[in-house]
Amino acid sequence: VLFLIGRARPAVVWDAYNEGCSVRILNPHTYSTSVWKLLSTLQEYFGSLVGANTYLTPPGSQGFAPHYGMNKYICT
Repeated sequence: VLFLIGRARPAVVWDAYNEGCSVRILNPHTYSTSVWKLLSTLQEYFGSLVGANTYLTPPGSQGFAPHYGMNKYICT
């Protein structure tokens, strides 16, 4: 796990990824219109607020240990 304060620099992020770290992007809908549109559609369908995170895990690595959460999740 790599926790740095400040802006994520691409070279630092890719170095950590290449060393086996997962990359998590919070609120990807801020950067992607297609994700924003998907969340908008899901909110309308379910009548509830929805959010998204994006995870990129290197081959042969595991992002998280098995766990459960109290929220409802859709994983793709």
